[in-house]
Amino acid sequence: MFVFISGAVRSGKSSYAEARAIESISKQSGGQLYYVATSTVADHEMASRIKHHQQQREQAGVPWNVIEAQVDIGSLAANFDERDIVLIDCLTTLLNNELFRTLDAKEYSLAKEKERTVAKLSQELDLFLHGNWTTLLVSNEVGDDMPYEDEYTLAYQHALSLLHQKLVREGDEAVLVEHGIPLVKKGG
Repeated sequence: MFVFISGAVRSGKSSYAEARAIESISKQSGGQLYYVATSTVADHEMASRIKHHQQQREQAGVPWNVIEAQVDIGSLAANFDERDIVLIDCLTTLLNNELFRTLDAKEYSLAKEKERTVAKLSQELDLFLHGNWTTLLVSNEVGDDMPYEDEYTLAYQHALSLLHQKLVREGDEAVLVEHGIPLVKKGG
C-alpha cells in the first residue's frame, strides 16, 4: 500500500502520517516501523523543526527505526518486507536535495538537472509505490503559491507537481491535511 499525504507547511501532515503509521503497525504482527528523514540541519528553524519531530516520535512510545537519507532513497527499498511500515518525510526536501545537489558545479544546467532529477526520483519512488510493504510519503503543497519569476523556484515547483501527479495517480490513497484535518482525496 502507498499513501500520499500532503498539505501546507505546518498543516499537521507529519503528525497525521506518524499517527497513521503507528496505527498501521499496531494492526500488523512482526513488522518494523521505519522513519526515513530527508532533512538536513540548514539553519536554526530547521534544527528546531527536526527536534520537534524527534520529540513527537519519542513521546509516541513506539520503536521507530530512523534512517537519515537526504538523497538516493531507492537504495533503501531492499531493507523492507511486507510487514513493515515506512514513513518518508518529506518529498519536498528530498527533491530540493536531489535537484540542487550539484548546483555549484561549473556546468550546472537547471533544465537538464530538473529532467534528470524527476526521472531519478520517479524511478526510486516506483520501488516504494510497488513495494510489498506499506509506505506513507509526506510532501508539501506548493502549487497553490503564486508563480515565481525565479527560474529555480519555477523549476522546483514544476518538478514537484510532476512527482505529485505520478504519486497520486499510481498510489492507493491520497490525503490532504488542512489545519490538522485529513481530507481523503483518493482511496481510504
